[in-house]
Amino acid sequence: MSLIYLIVGIVLILVVLATGRNWFLFVTAAVLSALFSWLAINGISLTIAFLLLASLARSRRLAGSQVALTPLVRAIFALTGGALVAALWSPKPGEAIFTALSWMTLGAVILFAAHLVGADGMKAVGLVGAAFTPVVLIQAFSTVLFRFNPAIESSYYRSGLAPLFVGAKGQLLDTPLGANNVLNLERAGGVLFVNCNRATMVMGVFALFYLSYGLLSHKRWPFIPAAILAAAIFFAGSKTGITLLIVLPFVAIQLSSLARGKNPASRMLTLISATVVAGIGVQLVSIFGDAYISASQETLLPRLALWGESWRAIRESPLLGLGFGGWIERWQQGQVLLAFTPRPAHNWVLQAAMDGGVVYLGLSVAFVVVTLRLIVSTLTRPTSSRVRTGRALAGMGFVWVFIHGMGDNTALYGDPANIAVLGLLAALLVSDHVDDEDRAPELGTVATSGTSPGDSKGRKRRDLNRRTSPGRKAPARTANSRGSA
Repeated sequence: MSLIYLIVGIVLILVVLATGRNWFLFVTAAVLSALFSWLAINGISLTIAFLLLASLARSRRLAGSQVALTPLVRAIFALTGGALVAALWSPKPGEAIFTALSWMTLGAVILFAAHLVGADGMKAVGLVGAAFTPVVLIQAFSTVLFRFNPAIESSYYRSGLAPLFVGAKGQLLDTPLGANNVLNLERAGGVLFVNCNRATMVMGVFALFYLSYGLLSHKRWPFIPAAILAAAIFFAGSKTGITLLIVLPFVAIQLSSLARGKNPASRMLTLISATVVAGIGVQLVSIFGDAYISASQETLLPRLALWGESWRAIRESPLLGLGFGGWIERWQQGQVLLAFTPRPAHNWVLQAAMDGGVVYLGLSVAFVVVTLRLIVSTLTRPTSSRVRTGRALAGMGFVWVFIHGMGDNTALYGDPANIAVLGLLAALLVSDHVDDEDRAPELGTVATSGTSPGDSKGRKRRDLNRRTSPGRKAPARTANSRGSA
């Protein structure tokens, strides 16, 4: 199976490279990168990452507003190097290599997404979003269906179709090794996931992408898949997903409102306000009923025990950590005093410290800091409220991943399925191509590449003023100088 995907992946990317369609290449890379979660062992991740980087050879260097992504990309490739170095003392070097390849792919995707938006504009982003939409809708509708009909869900995970999308995870659900939270009748993960928390995170990031693109491009259709994804998140049963679905859009609106200032004090006020809004949002969700509170305790108490054991392991080896795979190995050796099956730390801070030690943890924190600084600096650029809100929603996609990883078993970059959309969100965050490019130019003037709509309109006004200013003679009309309506 993996060999077949490997061959198909190579052929697809080579064919797409030959066609010269940037958006089609991006979609293909997105589909293949989503297979990381269960095909990486046989080397397909290395092939995908290599071909993604090779595709950048025909891209232009970051220019204009895209230069703002440089610190982010550097932080990502630093994490790539940190994971590779940690492989030297890891019990399972393959896990370290897989993590490094995942980071490398995120960096490559961000670079290519920036090139895609810079070279082809918002129209190309729309084509990518439209290509994603059928898969996104299938995932959303199947999540709701599985939530209300667990019998269909059970039949799917045990069918021969499930291994194509979730590997062996579906067939291992009834075993202690593969038990996961979709077995709970109050939760559902859809056709692409066996964990509803992970499913809602990916759907949430995609929902924010559609909202951001809809605002930045003046398009209405992206709000339809965004609304469907929001409904699916609500019915999936993830408390974290519901909370972030309510809080983060309000945080984006608040950021847009407070980002008008041009001084550091205003930026700090923006961040503080966002934190306050997030705290209020959590409280609002918590008062929905006792069922939410008791359910939160059922998941929080095991996590607290898990975090306590993780911290104990870190204190025993603070400098280098346990190495990738060392935490599960420690558990299997009976050194973790918990009464449930081995699982990740459910906190990216603790997991990073255990996997790569203090250096890898520092690189992870630096990545978060660089991302947040990028969001704040971008939102302080003078522009309209609509554009600021669209950019803030793009930034909230990263924030969703960061927050989710603080309490679940996802990496700091989220899940392989959301790597491509994070790349698009980064490109939308800094792009100046934020208007509908299908609009007809005015006064017969054609905007050149790399020129903002405002600059084009300014030149038109100056040309019109020069033609009509006092002391200038109007051009003589001839038979061939009639304007067309």
